[in-house]
Amino acid sequence: MAQYLEAEDAQPEEPEEPEAEDDEGDEAEAESEEGESDEKPEPEEEVLELSWNGETKALKKSEVVELAQKGFDYTQKTQLLAEERKALEARAQLIQHQAFVNSHLSDKMVAIKSMDSQIEQYKAVNWQELAQTDPMQYLTLNQTFQQLKESRNELVGDYQNAAAQLQQAQQAQNAEHLSHEYD
Repeated sequence: MAQYLEAEDAQPEEPEEPEAEDDEGDEAEAESEEGESDEKPEPEEEVLELSWNGETKALKKSEVVELAQKGFDYTQKTQLLAEERKALEARAQLIQHQAFVNSHLSDKMVAIKSMDSQIEQYKAVNWQELAQTDPMQYLTLNQTFQQLKESRNELVGDYQNAAAQLQQAQQAQNAEHLSHEYD
């Protein structure tokens, strides 16, 4: 044991730098760990071959997954746009139909007003006096008056039917529009 103590005394004492050695040791360990991680090859990602438009492409599995997700998103958006386009086309057709019906209704209204003014002229006739003074003219004018009233009534019926159909079409379109908004 004495020899051991003498050997320690014989060695000159080095100043202790425990922190520096520890830091260097930590850095060395970190470098060796990094070196180890760099040395380990990452597992290669599976490569898939896809054919599209006559071309074959090799893509990583992650790229294929990303493309598929984009495709699903694209499909959903195009389907939504297609539905909206159909709704807009239906709305445009309804508007065209409404314009046609309104024009037709307007023409019928003008004809009804024209008939009304003609009927007013016949209401001014003294029918009793005309029947006594000129029975032939009475019959002719009375027949014309009756035909005019019948024609007017038919025209009013047509107008009312067309207006009712237009109103039903508008209500159906509004109901469809509301159902699409709540979907």
